[in-house]
Amino acid sequence: WTLALKNYESQNQTYIGPGWTTFCQVNRIKAGDPLMIKLVETGEKPVLSLRASKSEKTPLECPEDRDDDSSRSQESGEEKSVSDECLEVEKKKKLSRFRASSSCSQDQFVRFTLTPDAVKTYKLFLPLSFTRAHGLNKPGKIALLGEDGVKQVVDLLQQNKKGIMRFGKGWRKFCEAHGVKIYESFVLELFWEDEVSPVLKFCRKVNPVMLCLNTL
Repeated sequence: WTLALKNYESQNQTYIGPGWTTFCQVNRIKAGDPLMIKLVETGEKPVLSLRASKSEKTPLECPEDRDDDSSRSQESGEEKSVSDECLEVEKKKKLSRFRASSSCSQDQFVRFTLTPDAVKTYKLFLPLSFTRAHGLNKPGKIALLGEDGVKQVVDLLQQNKKGIMRFGKGWRKFCEAHGVKIYESFVLELFWEDEVSPVLKFCRKVNPVMLCLNTL
């Protein structure tokens, strides 16, 4: 996961930029959960590793320009395990790249919030940046895959000339089946069947979280 760090010298703090919310959602981090972040690599593109309560690790970034030989000579134990896992994720990402990609396939996930207006108008819009990145900017069909494995095909409609897309009839039933209520958010993961048919898989409902790193 490639994220931007913004430093505020007046506050002596560094904040993680856009992308951290999706990272927390994917790793099932909820508001109030304790977590530990360890610096495992320094340089122009530092690497942070998330340690869970059971000493599990999730790589925060998969740098493409890392020196594998020197990294392996410096790593030991858990650090080496993190490096190998990160490289494997990067390899799979390059092999499965289609239409658009980002570090560790971060842009495959999209978050929605069920608002009263969406329920009232029967219109649930997709983020413009997401549809453009994946070529979902033309009317067609898209499948919604539930946690129970049931797939529901709905229309992908164009709202206006600017290219804003929305789901057709059926998305409300999909939300109801997963217990999504008004003002709740949920995450869907995009993948392609036979590299031609888009599918959005339900991941989970999410809660907003905030993550701040103090500078040393």
